[in-house]
Amino acid sequence: MKKVILFFIVVIFLLVLESNAYASAIGGIRINASRINFKVKGGESETAIINITNQREKLIILAIENQDFCRDSLGNLVGLDVGMLNRGCSKFLTVSPSKINLEPGEKTTLRITIEMPDSSDGTYWSRLAINEVSENYSIEEDHGGGRIVKIFLEYCWEIYIYETVPESEICEGEIAGAEITFSDEGKRDIELDFKNTGNIILIGCNGYIEIRDELGETVETLTINEFNVYPDAKRIITTEMPNTLKPGEYSALAVIDFGGDHLVAGEAFFEITEDSSSEE
Repeated sequence: MKKVILFFIVVIFLLVLESNAYASAIGGIRINASRINFKVKGGESETAIINITNQREKLIILAIENQDFCRDSLGNLVGLDVGMLNRGCSKFLTVSPSKINLEPGEKTTLRITIEMPDSSDGTYWSRLAINEVSENYSIEEDHGGGRIVKIFLEYCWEIYIYETVPESEICEGEIAGAEITFSDEGKRDIELDFKNTGNIILIGCNGYIEIRDELGETVETLTINEFNVYPDAKRIITTEMPNTLKPGEYSALAVIDFGGDHLVAGEAFFEITEDSSSEE
């Protein structure tokens, strides 16, 4: 019987921890930072030093790559090519060296220099991917019946870079939309469209939603869980409504604290009927 071999490639992304216990145990590479926070004025530059140690018993070869990224409306990370993002800072970075050879136990430094244009303002961000290119790792499993599964592993460590230009921060946001959605199963959600209209990352945004009856009385108060929003981006915040509302006309008043000097609000009106399936 001929063997059927299935191949899979798994890229293991290691977000380097300060303790490095996870990275050391899995990847055998020690990196002393997972995040760099620059605060460089326009027209100036600064260099950060990253230490990398080979804790394996053989040579490793690492290739360094600049990457931009963004967050989609649900908060998921999306990788982008360099230059595609208006606030990506990869275009301002110089990384040296771009390739590293490390003998067992050897330690080296990675120099990351950022040079900001005069017209810079707010926050910029990117990440460095440190890819191992020295060898491929694989796991082979026999699943019987002539089926062999072979999994190839590729290691990649990531360092996230943020730059905020001092004395240029604008903290602003707005609720651009609010609506009630009804599913075929009778589930009701409040969907908010929150937009970051400033130039810094809004961290730890939170709030609440008051469900009010036709007399204006608050019958339910719902909590909006914390979320973050990057500049020039929006987040869709979905909150499930209780199924205990009686038939009648209601409004949902959402209030969000985004960390600025004021709160923002949005309101949606809806109706609960006997079958709980209509919307105004």
